[in-house]
Amino acid sequence: MNKKDYQKIYEDFLLSFYQTEIVSRLGLITLKNYPNNLPDKTRDVLLRDKHEMMKLIVQSGSLKNSGKTAASPVESRNNDLQTMTKTEEDMMRLGFGELFIPSLMAETTLAKQGHLNGYGPQNLHFDRIVNSQRLAMHYAYLDAFMGDSLRAVLTLQPLLTSEEKVDAKVVLGLGSWDAVIQYLIETYVYRVGWKTITERISFFKERLGLDLKINDELLGTLRDGEQLRNMIIHNAGRVNSEYKKRSKNNDIKIGEIIPIDDKYMRKVIGAIEVIAGDIRRQINIKFFKDTDEKLLPNSQPV
Repeated sequence: MNKKDYQKIYEDFLLSFYQTEIVSRLGLITLKNYPNNLPDKTRDVLLRDKHEMMKLIVQSGSLKNSGKTAASPVESRNNDLQTMTKTEEDMMRLGFGELFIPSLMAETTLAKQGHLNGYGPQNLHFDRIVNSQRLAMHYAYLDAFMGDSLRAVLTLQPLLTSEEKVDAKVVLGLGSWDAVIQYLIETYVYRVGWKTITERISFFKERLGLDLKINDELLGTLRDGEQLRNMIIHNAGRVNSEYKKRSKNNDIKIGEIIPIDDKYMRKVIGAIEVIAGDIRRQINIKFFKDTDEKLLPNSQPV
């Protein structure tokens, strides 16, 4: 592991980070007032499909009431719709576009819940879905970058893993000293990875000796974002007793949806950029002996 290798790790993090931002911001724009802001061709196909489906439903109901037999080609397609398994593949084979089934099912579910103000896709709102995925992915990239950063340090200074215990049978099975070292490193990285973001930052400061310059406000933002990420992954974004206890917010109620919007996301994203940039800088200085003051400054919120 050298400085160039580690720089590649950081650049891979940045690439994934900013690609996620492009996808998320594009999603927020194109899915606002759904489906009006979709690309013209995609929107037109979706609206055409909805119109076709409504025609078939009306025709099917009329035929059943009259006892008459449908005329071709409506008869053939209508029979197909009634008898097939109605998988997405089936629908696309009959000429429906790829957005039709998920859009139809989402609207149908909303209708069953009584949330539709008139039937139509304008009742679908995507901001929370986009931002939830955005938050989860950004923390996934941060977790991976912190793990890779620790792995880089341990590759340079494997004695830091000396507190790890390994069974003699495992050592014999690994077959070489290099394999044993790699096993210890991976075990160490895995164990540290289970710590919370604040615990890992403390670990990087105290155990690795990194002079991370992170204030309480930034740390609080990272901690809150991580807790919200956990609620999204494990509890569909709803408050549970653990989140309420850790957030120390007495106004939120157990079971309610935790608010998440673009303004909040940009705050969290800015904090992730800063801590990742500072980790890279301090590892370069301490372990790669790079004292060049021209190192890129910490990233700023985008």
